[in-house]
Amino acid sequence: MLMEFVQNLETLIYNDATMYGLAVGGLCAFVGLYYLGDYLFRDREPEAEAAPD
Repeated sequence: MLMEFVQNLETLIYNDATMYGLAVGGLCAFVGLYYLGDYLFRDREPEAEAAPD
């Protein structure tokens, strides 16, 4: 029973559709986090660099 589950899981992991789905999911998560960070920190002013002496 456990062996059959592992074999089925292995075929699912190495399936092309699964790999493409994970790639699309990762891309969406990256873009979503980028826009979420932009939305949250949009009003912050950039830190001033050290003033020249």
